[in-house]
Amino acid sequence: RFVWTAELHRRFEVAVNSLGIENAKPQAISQLMNVEGCNAPTRQNIKSHLQKYRLLLQKRARNAATAPGEEGGAPAPGAGGAAAAAADAKEEADGGSAEDADASAVDEGAEAG
Repeated sequence: RFVWTAELHRRFEVAVNSLGIENAKPQAISQLMNVEGCNAPTRQNIKSHLQKYRLLLQKRARNAATAPGEEGGAPAPGAGGAAAAAADAKEEADGGSAEDADASAVDEGAEAG
């Protein structure tokens, strides 16, 4: 099982942000990440990570849309800046929480096939 280190995830995010989330494709991400050798993610690793990352961004957008109507002034789940966003995305991409088991199951199915 491939493990995304903080540095690899950072490179992944930089590549995705430069391409745009909608236009990001595994091959282009791989080229922009510029990682080679035995620690480099495969196209399939990147494809799976991108799928989970997109799901995470959609989830955050939904949470942000509902947060302003909430009372109490508590921050929305996942709020806390870029460092928190990177940590959340890395956690979910590495197997994540129970609430994100669906995304993990999708990833495992893709790797098995």
